[in-house]
Amino acid sequence: MECIKRICNQTRSVEAIYIIDNASTDGTGQALFDKGYIPVLPPENLQKRWEYESNFKLVSKNIDIKIYYLRLNKNLGGAGGFYEGIKAGYEKEYEWLWLMDDDGSPDNECLEKLLRFRDEAHFICPLVLLKKNDNHLSFGLIDYENRKKKLRVS
Repeated sequence: MECIKRICNQTRSVEAIYIIDNASTDGTGQALFDKGYIPVLPPENLQKRWEYESNFKLVSKNIDIKIYYLRLNKNLGGAGGFYEGIKAGYEKEYEWLWLMDDDGSPDNECLEKLLRFRDEAHFICPLVLLKKNDNHLSFGLIDYENRKKKLRVS
């Protein structure tokens, strides 16, 4: 829920949010329904993927954001979930796709800053920092010259 909230609070509004529920067992659908992001729950015991499209009214900005909730009938792993999201966005012909895990917490200006570089590359990515210590990279970078993994931002 925090990730969706952070996406909705961007200084550059998004057109749509795809929520890929990779056959979760943690009550994701119910939580989305309870918060008003989706108006219906997926059927139980899905035999195939289920998608629902709705509009979410973001009152603070007086805009509608399209919400696509895609519930998979089996867990396809992280790469499979990203694949399904990219495929769905591509099929709807969105020009740009912003990918993140559900634990992503982008700063409010993240998308606006990323889009400044949209004409310079086919993909762009912000630094991903640890939540508990924003001086450390979440995944690290490889210093190939010294064959060491760098974990600090500096």
